[in-house]
Amino acid sequence: SRDAFVKLAGGFGSVEVGRGKAPNFLPTILFNSIGDSFTFSPLVLHTNVPLFKTGVGLIWGANNPSDTGWSNQITYTSPKMSGLQTNIHYQFGEIANANSKKNVGLNLLYSAGPLGLTAFWERVQVNNPNVLPLLGETRELWMLGASYDATVVKGFITYGNSSSDLNTIKELKTLSLGASAPIAGGKLLAAYARTEQEAGLTRETTTVGYDYFLSKRTDVYAMLMHDKITNLESGTSFGVGIRHRF
Repeated sequence: SRDAFVKLAGGFGSVEVGRGKAPNFLPTILFNSIGDSFTFSPLVLHTNVPLFKTGVGLIWGANNPSDTGWSNQITYTSPKMSGLQTNIHYQFGEIANANSKKNVGLNLLYSAGPLGLTAFWERVQVNNPNVLPLLGETRELWMLGASYDATVVKGFITYGNSSSDLNTIKELKTLSLGASAPIAGGKLLAAYARTEQEAGLTRETTTVGYDYFLSKRTDVYAMLMHDKITNLESGTSFGVGIRHRF
């Protein structure tokens, strides 16, 4: 997963140094029904994948401009206490003539029985990776999320905000909803995300699909996604595939 680090762990928790996950990553992929798909998960797409159009360039920026992994960072992970675990992240900038630039953040992950809760906060100024590592802005992101497994269906909800010190696309607000239900030996999946810019432009993405496990490590899936941005034509994507986890 593009991670490269050394870690010291014990009863105090763990300290990790190197390239590892950004604070937004685990809350984003664990609290939506489509998981870590950078192609079909509406929440992942809105949070971390900018949208480009040939001949036009960038037409919709990601809420998070600083990637899902941070290089050159120190991460402290607390022991899990009564289902709650905390991760604190600090990325050194170490960029010539910009030593004050850095990324900081944290996330909270809670799990107890059928209930899951999460939150993350980031203040980012450095990109990962990029030949021009400074973002050119300071962006703050936060998100709250919850899940509940009622056996016949598992529901997901998140709400987040992304704000910049620049005047262009200063603020983005994102709501996501999702559900998964066990059916015929697999899971029926549905997910929706809506991001609204401060200027009133919106992006709405909906995905439905079915995932069937042939074994503990191999599954087949089919996904259908509809994506719509204000004043632009909508797009529909369909995909089928098979995955094996080594």
